[in-house]
Amino acid sequence: MEHFDDSVKRDFPEHNTPNDIEAALDTLHKLKVAECDGLALSPVSKLPAQVFILLQAGLRRTIELTEAAIREVNHRHMVTSALLARGTLETSCLLWDVMRQVESVVEKDDTAHVKELLETLSKSLLGSKAKDMMVDESIVARNVLTIIERLSKKLSVPLEGFYSRLSEFAHPNYHGMMATYTQEGFDAATKVFCDCRNTSERALLLSALGALATSCSIVIESFRIAAARLEAAAVLAEKEIHERGTWPPDEPYPVNRP
Repeated sequence: MEHFDDSVKRDFPEHNTPNDIEAALDTLHKLKVAECDGLALSPVSKLPAQVFILLQAGLRRTIELTEAAIREVNHRHMVTSALLARGTLETSCLLWDVMRQVESVVEKDDTAHVKELLETLSKSLLGSKAKDMMVDESIVARNVLTIIERLSKKLSVPLEGFYSRLSEFAHPNYHGMMATYTQEGFDAATKVFCDCRNTSERALLLSALGALATSCSIVIESFRIAAARLEAAAVLAEKEIHERGTWPPDEPYPVNRP
């Protein structure tokens, strides 16, 4: 597991963020499993296995991005730190959004909402944007920015703020170019180049660290929701199949779970 350099912990002590990220990353590693037994989750419905697979894939992506971000923050590389931290935020918000939908469907206890949840899972697992990369042209990837905006408004958390600030450095605009690779000053005759503008570094790295800490926490919360709701979601999905009249005749209903 990656760790922050002591210099980062010394220079960015706000709310103990680097240590919090390391602790959360350790928890994320412990959540990894080697495989998903779909039949054990439900012998008939694919819904619980899809949720499980999405969480494990998103978990691994979050770990990889977070560990890469830690390495880049240690090197004080601003642009790559922004790109990687933004990637963790996108991934975690996608997982959280799906798990909130799982939670909502279970609470409503209405089979009419199962189809919508299955569509969300399909888009989250198999969706693409580029036509030549599509698994299925009818499955378009979900808009992650829309998800981040929605979660920010509904939950009053600064996800959109983190995303916007990181994007300023991730894009090849003023902050991602001039404010990173040139020294301050407006002397018309001379422009001094650098690998990292000191006055921009602190603000960007604070945003990156905040996004990493938030993202890791969101993924852990997504797993907590799954632990509490996945079996109930499976039961509801099975009920929907039975009500639709497509339950396999050789499979007892309801499913007997220990």
